Amino acid sequence: MTGVRETMWSVFRAGFTLVAVMTVVGLSTSVPARAQISDQSVNWYIQFVWNNLGAQFSDRDGTVVRIDKTKKDEVIVPVDVARGVIVGGWRGARTRICDLPDEFAANFDLTRANANSQGKWSAQQRHFMKALFQRVVQLNSGKTKVVVSEDGKVVKEEVIKSKVIKECTDEERESLRKEVKAMVTKANAAKPKGKAAVAGSKPAAPKPAESKGTETAAPAN
Repeated sequence: MTGVRETMWSVFRAGFTLVAVMTVVGLSTSVPARAQISDQSVNWYIQFVWNNLGAQFSDRDGTVVRIDKTKKDEVIVPVDVARGVIVGGWRGARTRICDLPDEFAANFDLTRANANSQGKWSAQQRHFMKALFQRVVQLNSGKTKVVVSEDGKVVKEEVIKSKVIKECTDEERESLRKEVKAMVTKANAAKPKGKAAVAGSKPAAPKPAESKGTETAAPAN
């Protein structure tokens, strides 16, 4: 599990400097509640991820799964499920900014487990939720100039130093530690005996978009 968590953290750390990331304008550092994210914003994220979803991917067992772009409803997940993933992604963004890899990994595990518990999802839907989480992390932890095509697909991404994303404070870092720890404790308490504990229960030691020259920001809520 440690290796998987380290890999996940490395992917997102690398994404911060090598992968163009985006920004959501006007957000505070507090993690939004599910109720604070409107259906309109959830649908914005869903559509953005859908437009930029690859044609295929490798499932957890190595099987190559193809995305049928003619059957959107068989790939995306319901709005309320997506909303939970988005909240988890926003929390992931803040743990990344605050340089909390253990909390980031635990939050990712909890977000995935919660989403999986809400339905019997296909490999395509599980991949979509993972991509949604990743994009929300990117959208809320940096900034990039993104050129999109008429159908909303990313054509070019260019990293720009963000003046919008708020720096992490010591108070926020400690608050995130406590919040994720409480979430892990609650999740493990609810697990039947014999089930594996959620990662993070024993912490390790110490898009704005531009189209034809016009920039638009992802919704804040």
